[in-house]
Amino acid sequence: MTSSEIITAVVGKEFTVRLQSNPSTGYVWDVQTLPNGITPAGSDFEKPAGSVRVGDSGTQVFRFEAKKPGQYTITFVLHRRWDGKDVESHIVTVNAA
Repeated sequence: MTSSEIITAVVGKEFTVRLQSNPSTGYVWDVQTLPNGITPAGSDFEKPAGSVRVGDSGTQVFRFEAKKPGQYTITFVLHRRWDGKDVESHIVTVNAA
């Protein structure tokens, strides 16, 4: 399964990509393709609000910065790092100005 989104970014300012995940089951999102002109700025995991139970999903938050104007494509894959099978992909088109 593949999903996609379009993001507008300002050159020199951080932007985020938020993806639902459930790392307690081993499934995490990783950046598969990162073009020149986009720099990673870190990532975090946000737990859902309220009472959290073991196995609850959350949101992986990836932070990036566009270094120059242009259109870029970042590809993410959802997988268990140890089994080598991608379950899902997410394509982000970044329009940086």
